[in-house]
Amino acid sequence: MDPALWPAEKMEINEDEVKAEIKKTTGTVCQVNKNLPTSIEDPWYAKQFSSFSSCVRLVGWIRRFIDKRLKKSTAKGEFLSKKEIARAELEMLDGAGFQGKL
Repeated sequence: MDPALWPAEKMEINEDEVKAEIKKTTGTVCQVNKNLPTSIEDPWYAKQFSSFSSCVRLVGWIRRFIDKRLKKSTAKGEFLSKKEIARAELEMLDGAGFQGKL
């Protein structure tokens, strides 16, 4: 954007108003379920992708690769089957992921 189109006026900041707003926001408390474990680490695949469906597809492709290497499957094609996607979802939701399987 052309700098000539930028606003030319100087903004005045009221420090008292800013401090009052900061004080309001620091008092917010989050309700936490005490029965949950305190140290839950995200699975390795969740650190790369932000959406559940992307993680499912990634796990599905990895599972297909592993199955082919172990000669358990001959699945081909450029898309995952419904069965492969369902298996990947279960793999993710059971919490174990691929721990000890790679």
